[in-house]
Amino acid sequence: MSTTVGGVIPGVTSLAAPVFTAGESFPLVVTLVMPARGITEQDVARLSAELLDSTRAMSEVLGHSVDQRRP
Repeated sequence: MSTTVGGVIPGVTSLAAPVFTAGESFPLVVTLVMPARGITEQDVARLSAELLDSTRAMSEVLGHSVDQRRP
């Protein structure tokens, strides 16, 4: 998972996580992009957890063996 706050585009926060398949490569990355203004650390933590839950579920559907112990 990757998080940027104003690093790529000033005033923008983005969160990104990969989706894996059963093979060696991953077919896509899911990214959330939002205005940095008003976003708290708690918001980023909550959205990060939701994003990771979603990308894990997508990865499972695509045949990737997901280790539930990893964040």
